Amino acid sequence: MKAFLPIFQQYKKGDYIYPGALIRHLDISMKEIYEVLEVIKELGVIRPHYEVYCKECRKFTGISYDTINNMPEYVECEQCENPLDPIEDCIVIYKVIVDE
Repeated sequence: MKAFLPIFQQYKKGDYIYPGALIRHLDISMKEIYEVLEVIKELGVIRPHYEVYCKECRKFTGISYDTINNMPEYVECEQCENPLDPIEDCIVIYKVIVDE
């Protein structure tokens, strides 16, 4: 995990952390990266954020939510007009909420 710290230090307040990007850089499993991010969340450095992802066109829609409670029941992909369920078609990312 020594490689994690230099990568994480590149993020600043307001940046979004995509677990998939960290997985590619660190060559670790999805489960491991979410475990690490949950520990950092508990320290109050990041908070979860939910971004809608279209499985049909394989793109992020640009639609995101701070909480699950803010999600509507239905959204449509702006790229391919595929109907999406925000809860099922979202990916948990994290927003940095404090500076170093």
